Amino acid sequence: MQIIGGVRQTAPVWKEVSFTPVFIGNNGGATIPTPHGDIKSAWQREDTTIKVALKLPPGISAKVNLPGIRSRRISGDQEWTIPISETDPPDGGKT
Repeated sequence: MQIIGGVRQTAPVWKEVSFTPVFIGNNGGATIPTPHGDIKSAWQREDTTIKVALKLPPGISAKVNLPGIRSRRISGDQEWTIPISETDPPDGGKT
């Protein structure tokens, strides 16, 4: 299956997804249409953190895998703040 904006379909009809974003550059994300409604993922690099958001329509759950945060299953809307030291090289992977 294809990964878009860190989101990957893991069950039929998009009932379950995994969310494992890759933080390259200063920001990223995607809007993915599903039969249940749009899944929206987004992240923004700030001074010493990365702000991450995932919005799931009703009927979809996600297994979230983020650096420095224990993997867990969620539904609905969720936001996280991750220290850059937990993610990738200080240059944001630009080298």
